[in-house]
Amino acid sequence: MFTICSRLDFTKNTMTHHYTYILAGQSHSKKGGGPIFIGTARDLKRRLFQHRAGRSSVKAFRIDQLVYVERHNSIEAATSRAEALRTASREWIDALVARKNPEWRDLGELAKERLAA
Repeated sequence: MFTICSRLDFTKNTMTHHYTYILAGQSHSKKGGGPIFIGTARDLKRRLFQHRAGRSSVKAFRIDQLVYVERHNSIEAATSRAEALRTASREWIDALVARKNPEWRDLGELAKERLAA
């Protein structure tokens, strides 16, 4: 079982959960296209920092916008879901993201904006 996260709150301790996430490039539009990255993390805040600081293989493609997140209770569930997403068609993945994040906004930036307010 998983929970789809449309908002993140980095003020709460998120270390008790595991996450499956999708990153998109800055040039990605609502219509899809452009590279994406599907991954898992226990500490999502740290993992986002690593992506944005260039400490990952996605730096060359500038894939650093968090556009979709699911929260899981175990690493096995998060990993299984990431593997399923990686085998899904791109059209299906784009539709999945668009249902919860129609503007493909960066959920990580939204969390920072809420903290600053």
